[in-house]
Amino acid sequence: EPPSPLHTMCDPEVYPAVPPVPDGAGKKRGHHRRQRDRKEALDLLLENPALPRRASTLDPQCMVASLPPDVVEAMAAYCATAFGAGSDEVATCVRAAAEACPQGLRVKELLETFEAYHQIAAYAHDAGKSRQIDVIYDMACGHGLL
Repeated sequence: EPPSPLHTMCDPEVYPAVPPVPDGAGKKRGHHRRQRDRKEALDLLLENPALPRRASTLDPQCMVASLPPDVVEAMAAYCATAFGAGSDEVATCVRAAAEACPQGLRVKELLETFEAYHQIAAYAHDAGKSRQIDVIYDMACGHGLL
């Protein structure tokens, strides 16, 4: 039986992982430094002239198919940062989805989805320090990818 399309899309043999961002001699990075690195990566990505914009936001109609390959790679690498260090498989899956369905993946929605995940996970982590979390409600309504 052939593997499922999702398994094939996320298979590192088919789609090698994006190399991790160098971490300055392999030292373990602190939380604040990782946050700055993630923010800097997002800022660099958003400053790219290849990303179409409206007055103050990304163009909601921009599809991954319209982006140059290096911008798709940068976007995939940024998405992996939402899951923390060592999550190269996320970039692999984003790249594979972009390749498999480029006209079905809106750049703005993809970036918002990963940012929403990052914010929700950070809040749950912080809240879990003071009390047990039994239920999490979907606060990113409309983000089917989340």
